[in-house]
Amino acid sequence: MRGRPWRSCTTSRLCTTTSWTTRDPARQTHGARALNLNTALLVGDVLLGLAYRTLLKTRTRQMETVANLFTAGVLEVCEGQALDMEFEKRLDVTVDEYFRMIEKKTGRLISLATEIGALIGGARSRHRFALRRFGHHLGRAFQLQDDLLDVVAEEHEFGKMIGGDIAVGKRPICC
Repeated sequence: MRGRPWRSCTTSRLCTTTSWTTRDPARQTHGARALNLNTALLVGDVLLGLAYRTLLKTRTRQMETVANLFTAGVLEVCEGQALDMEFEKRLDVTVDEYFRMIEKKTGRLISLATEIGALIGGARSRHRFALRRFGHHLGRAFQLQDDLLDVVAEEHEFGKMIGGDIAVGKRPICC
């Protein structure tokens, strides 16, 4: 039962992924087609409900803290996704804005999982902080790599349309 928060974090990411897959042809990965908006919203709501159901089955004395962290994390990931969508309409996105967006999006998602795992595992606060920072940096690195691969990867290896971010109006910061 201790591993369930990880599943909750994964499910919450599916919620945000489901909602932006409806608008972003680059995100139609591995041949999957995008959902229509109403279906995507419903699926996102169901997945978020499942994430909370899973989270609430976790056995820990820290449940209130875990639930508060998870809720704040989900909101921050959504904020990062909203920034990402806003950047599709702007040509003047700065490097600082880009890093703020990926920190709120993928950086927060991974740091949320590592921090909640540390909390449930009974880690001391310094170890919890270290794991949160590790997740933050891992998430940033993942997003940077994903954005770079969107420009330079081979489509058959990457599993999604190359240049898809550019096709929907995003300027790659890495290039």
